[in-house]
Amino acid sequence: MAKNLQQSSPLGEQKDILNDVSKQNDIDGDEEISARMTASYSEISFHSDQGQTEGPDRVPGPSRPYDLPSENRKQEKLPLDMDGHVSSSASRSSTPSGKLYRQILAPQIGQIDITVLHDLEYEAQRIAQSVDNLIENLSSILHSNSSLTAENMEVYKDAVGKTCDAMDNNIKSMYTILAKGEEVSQAMIPVQAQAARIAEIKRLLQIFENNF
Repeated sequence: MAKNLQQSSPLGEQKDILNDVSKQNDIDGDEEISARMTASYSEISFHSDQGQTEGPDRVPGPSRPYDLPSENRKQEKLPLDMDGHVSSSASRSSTPSGKLYRQILAPQIGQIDITVLHDLEYEAQRIAQSVDNLIENLSSILHSNSSLTAENMEVYKDAVGKTCDAMDNNIKSMYTILAKGEEVSQAMIPVQAQAARIAEIKRLLQIFENNF
């Protein structure tokens, strides 16, 4: 066990040394990159200043910014709810998808064409005129139908009145005929007595012929 510990300890030290060397190399690389960027930025600013001094007629451009823009600096603070979490509406509005969502919900109002409005007004006036003409024609048709219905009612009333008058006359004539029939019956009573006497005379004549 002691031998194993002695063998493993140098290996661990070598690994630590390699890690330290790699970290130092990374730090040196980052410092070198930042130094190069600073030198290039200084060179660009130097050339821009030199160009401005060489060309007095050139319009002065915007001065270089002191601080470079950073997303972390411009990051807006999102409103939190009661539990300390970011609300869904705020997160939706802050994300690109939330911006797209707001653009979709926002009414897409473009420039209105005046000719389209004139055409719509003309079509609306034409439709209104057509509706007015239709209503006038319908009212005239209904008026003619109502007058025709009134005339039909008058004709029906006259026909019913004349039919009632004819039925009354027929009933009166029937009663007159019945009255005349009763009068004839009353007038035929003596005739029946005379017929009985004639039948009796005929019977006596028949008996007389048989005896003689």
